Amino acid sequence: MRQPGCILDNAMTLSASGNLAIAAAGLRKDYADRAVLRGVDLSIGWGEVVALFGANGVGKTTLLRILAGLSRPDAGSVRIAGRRLNGRGESARRLVGFVGHQTMLYNDLTCRENLHFYARLYGLNSPQHRIGTTLDRVGLLNRADRRVRTLSHGMQKRLSVARAILHEPAILLMDEPESGLDAASVATLGALLQDWVESGKTVLLTTHNEGSARLVQPGGGAGGWSDVRLELRSRDIIASALIFGLIVVVVFNFGLNRSPGSLAPVAPGLLWVAYAFIGVLAMSRAFSRELEQGGLDGLLSSPISRDAIFLGKALASLVFMLVIEAVLLPVFAVMLGLPTLSPILALVILLATIGFATVGTFFAGIAVQTRSRETLLPLLFFPVVVPVIIGAVEASALVLQGGPLWPVWSRWVPLLVVFDAVYLVICPWIFGFVFEG
Repeated sequence: MRQPGCILDNAMTLSASGNLAIAAAGLRKDYADRAVLRGVDLSIGWGEVVALFGANGVGKTTLLRILAGLSRPDAGSVRIAGRRLNGRGESARRLVGFVGHQTMLYNDLTCRENLHFYARLYGLNSPQHRIGTTLDRVGLLNRADRRVRTLSHGMQKRLSVARAILHEPAILLMDEPESGLDAASVATLGALLQDWVESGKTVLLTTHNEGSARLVQPGGGAGGWSDVRLELRSRDIIASALIFGLIVVVVFNFGLNRSPGSLAPVAPGLLWVAYAFIGVLAMSRAFSRELEQGGLDGLLSSPISRDAIFLGKALASLVFMLVIEAVLLPVFAVMLGLPTLSPILALVILLATIGFATVGTFFAGIAVQTRSRETLLPLLFFPVVVPVIIGAVEASALVLQGGPLWPVWSRWVPLLVVFDAVYLVICPWIFGFVFEG
């Protein structure tokens, strides 16, 4: 069902760069042995609202995810305002707002904090006024400082709409937007979309309910910060990591029934056993927050490049691990009677942790999409990070035992640097392919 609106001046710049808002040709998408989309062609102009009808499972959501840049088609091409979406389509994704079945919000952040996070993703400067205006448009201004988890389902859906329209996209993609909304909220959404179309922008929505296509009546004319804040809010992962590290040190110290000083030969191994498992614990949470409400789709649909998203997540994991390691290191020194205040040891820990965070974030992104993520992550992570663990243990042993430091500088530090460089080049490069399958 297609309804034209009026194309006004504020859409003319985009119209000039692309005569069509959305142009898809020959789209095909297969899942296993089942073809979901077969040779789909779609052309939508500016100032139009188009409703895609169909029963559940016919491919409506798949089509919208491809148009939003969240999934790669097996064949075919997509252009948004004349700009190719395939590959690095940051400029095209900036023009799109996407509302899916999941809200793409963070439960432990407030409404205002969620919108501020997305405003940063889209590069909005001084967004406070726009955030307030957008919350008012969806009727949530009086709940701006409430955490998302305390809102009703309908309110969360309205906040998801606010997230999608915050950056004033030229194209709105909405997957069954009326689902879970009461009559008043549906009326509010209809009025908002009416204004959207009348201003020359385009709306594409999916539904299996013909009444939903009437949300918009014919007009009068012819995409590291959230992770840190979330962990500070929940605190459970910080406490778990600290407790685990302390248990490792205490158990080995007293379980071996030896004097603290005599543990020096095994101390480097004990240190990196604790750090390695803390790393896995941290990596297991790298994408878990995004899994709750589809926040990962929110990141991937933003105009931020895939490698920038990866590096941001890796940086957040790196900071978290370094903080925990800095807390545990003095405890380790006291319990085992070893000198640890060494700049060389600090450098070794930093280099090894960079490798941990980079590889761990990459494999966490793979594992989070599977049901056995807790088991799969260490199975993927440890074989690849073995060179870093060996280098860290050997270098730490020389430092802690007062051995010659020349091998540290000539052999182990260069090894850590080389593997960090390899990981930092390869992992961001293939990260986008992993998430756009």
